[in-house]
Amino acid sequence: MPLPAKIKNETPTPAQSTVDVESASIACSVNLFVPQVWLITDCSSALGRELAIKTLLKGHYVAAACKVETMSSLIELLKPKFGDRVLLLEMDPRNKPLCQSSLARLLMRWNRLDIVVNCSLKSIVGTIEEASEWQIREQYESSFYGPVNVITSVLPVLRKQKSGHILCVTGITGHTGTPSLGLLTSAAHALEGYAEALAFEVAPYNVKVTVVQPSLEAVVLANPIIFAFQQEHYKNTVSATVRSLLSCQELSPELLVRNVVFAILSVAGIDNPPGRIVAGADAIVQTKDKLRTVSEELEDMLEVSYAADAEPLTEQQRRWLSGV
Repeated sequence: MPLPAKIKNETPTPAQSTVDVESASIACSVNLFVPQVWLITDCSSALGRELAIKTLLKGHYVAAACKVETMSSLIELLKPKFGDRVLLLEMDPRNKPLCQSSLARLLMRWNRLDIVVNCSLKSIVGTIEEASEWQIREQYESSFYGPVNVITSVLPVLRKQKSGHILCVTGITGHTGTPSLGLLTSAAHALEGYAEALAFEVAPYNVKVTVVQPSLEAVVLANPIIFAFQQEHYKNTVSATVRSLLSCQELSPELLVRNVVFAILSVAGIDNPPGRIVAGADAIVQTKDKLRTVSEELEDMLEVSYAADAEPLTEQQRRWLSGV
């Protein structure tokens, strides 16, 4: 399938650049569609799969990364309908060399990259005390280091071409603490802080960064869950209630991620994307509640907070602190 000029990076010859004035005016009056090249990091998940399908239906090109065990089913799902506009990649974001080799295949095919969506999600359910060391590491490998590996792999490409948009799907857990989801919450907070700092660093290169915060259900119930061993003293607490609710829900993953797919497609690749977008009514309510609480606590403690401003040190204090 021939690629559009934007993807080929072709420069028209003088003969090609000569156009009829009337035709040009007609073209300018129409919103011409320019396909983008997308990298979606986990098309094994409901979110990644649904996003890939919707993106391809819009006419874009998609590098669909997935686990090796789901490769054949994705080929059967996507290849017959979308052909050469989809590239299946075996990729585990936790493995940086694998991220880099997958990116090399993508660039060999299309020679550019426009949108990167980090959507590899996994939840370790249990209180902070119940989680084992390997579960803590597993949560951070999946929810923080995986996206970081992808981002650091694609940054040289996006910076060089002076364009691109990185989206990180975290969840409302990146904004609020949730009992029994302390590991997921902390990893999401880490990724959001990373993304916010990154946005400032890459702004001079016209690279955009957006954090996507879906509802708790879309993040947890539509993705793999690992339950930590429950300790006796937490069995009659709110943490146990959350654990119980998460263990008995049987909702359709495709329905859970529908709002998230819509949110991503609404902001991906636009000229001035938001630094953060909340997806879903429940997530909006929780975000407003958290912002209200932070604002109220700030006002309540203003006197103490202002009192914490340090006065300039005297020369005697400086000498005392330095041990002179």
